[in-house]
Amino acid sequence: MKHYLTLFVLIAVTGIISGNSHNYNLPGNCYNDLLGKWNLQTISIKITDSQNKVIQEVGDQSVVGQMIMEFEFKENNKVIHHGNVKYLETGQTHYEEGTYQVLGDKLTISINNEPLTFKIILNDEKNLHLDLAGVKDFQGQSVNHSLIYKFTKSNDK
Repeated sequence: MKHYLTLFVLIAVTGIISGNSHNYNLPGNCYNDLLGKWNLQTISIKITDSQNKVIQEVGDQSVVGQMIMEFEFKENNKVIHHGNVKYLETGQTHYEEGTYQVLGDKLTISINNEPLTFKIILNDEKNLHLDLAGVKDFQGQSVNHSLIYKFTKSNDK
């Protein structure tokens, strides 16, 4: 799963740089709204240096038609991850099962014993916005990154 997230960073970085600001509200009971299938629609990225100076910022970039990233959250804290990136040489779809846990505004998804923790910045009956933040080595310096994945709820049952 980690190599797909790295690929998603590359997709976002190659997009059009935008200065969009986001104002998100986290509802009180996001657990019930989290249940169901979610399809990735857009990715945005913000990279800052250690003094929080913006190095690069890319607004929402649509991934529809280029890749599939879907999570299905079930009541028993099980999650199914389905993904496909069309322009990869193999073009293979992968399917993985794992677990998830919600603690406050944190969502931890663990697949193949590799946990990833996202901050939930929006979760309602139609939208799920997740922020994957961290520190990486980028062009020889340590930088902060924030990847925002915006999903919409699938009507599939």
